[in-house]
Amino acid sequence: MPRRERTFYDAKLHKPMRYRLIARVADWRFGRSDGEHGIPAQPTVPPEQLPTPLTTAYLDSLNQSYQDSAQAENLSAVRDVADALVRRRILQRDIAEREDKSQGLQKQLDAMPEMPDDSVLSERYATEQHADPLLVRTRRLRDYRAARMKLQAQKNRADEEVRALQVELAEAIETIAIRKRALAIRVTRLCAYAMRRRSHYLRHLVGRHPDGPVLITYFDFSSPRLPDWLENWPGGEGTAEI
Repeated sequence: MPRRERTFYDAKLHKPMRYRLIARVADWRFGRSDGEHGIPAQPTVPPEQLPTPLTTAYLDSLNQSYQDSAQAENLSAVRDVADALVRRRILQRDIAEREDKSQGLQKQLDAMPEMPDDSVLSERYATEQHADPLLVRTRRLRDYRAARMKLQAQKNRADEEVRALQVELAEAIETIAIRKRALAIRVTRLCAYAMRRRSHYLRHLVGRHPDGPVLITYFDFSSPRLPDWLENWPGGEGTAEI
């Protein structure tokens, strides 16, 4: 059996986000240092009157690192499904065109009942002026049914094409959905990792800060958050913005 090629899901998705010693020491060091130097200073207004939650340069760098990592995952995911996104757009266009064609054919069929009226059956061509009326009716009915059967066959082919294209579209959509689930897992882990580092840093900052017990109420403990683009990924035509 040939060896299966490793994919993004094998190489990346199942690896946990480890809070390594070097990151832990950095968060501890900067937390203690900022706290001992009174960074940040306690605001003079209550927390609810601050226009934005309190932050520090180190917290901003942690948040920016998380945003950059999430954006990198986003761009990687978009590249992975680029072909599926193009295919989805083409299939949606083709399905719409064939559905319009099928609807037009159906309108023509609706205007042609299975049995035509007498005006159609009694119509004579120039070479049939003296032909038997029954023969004329038989010929007109044959021609009418042949034309109607041709329209019906065209509609059936259009409907079959629509069904086949819908199967391909479902496969493209499923490919995108699978990649979105993998992306959501990765970004959620990145967010949890960033939040863990932030909490570790704040714990040491507050522990060393002279106004720590009061200062802690000024920070936003719901940050960082999942990117807004994740819910509607990939957005427009495969481009998601942060």
